[in-house]
Amino acid sequence: MMKLGMGRSGMANARSGRSAARLPEPVNKITPYQRLKEAIRAGDLIPGQQLVESVLAEWCEVSRTPIREALSKLQHDGLVERNDRGLVVRERTPEEVLDIY
Repeated sequence: MMKLGMGRSGMANARSGRSAARLPEPVNKITPYQRLKEAIRAGDLIPGQQLVESVLAEWCEVSRTPIREALSKLQHDGLVERNDRGLVVRERTPEEVLDIY
């Protein structure tokens, strides 16, 4: 017998201990890494531009931790580099520009 207001999937979730509140994030949700990488490729973040964690976190609507992780990956990818001012978008060679487009 089913409880009122709980369909078959609700029963399955109730039995397994899962609830709708704990569903995984949608697959199409863009990560801070993807958003920053695309902004660099599109020229929204230009070569030499200083990357400030707090500003990027507000722009991506996340805390600074995912931004820090994204910047680390972007540095590893060669899109971001550290200089005396902190992290900046790296200048691209003509070959790299052609590879992007």
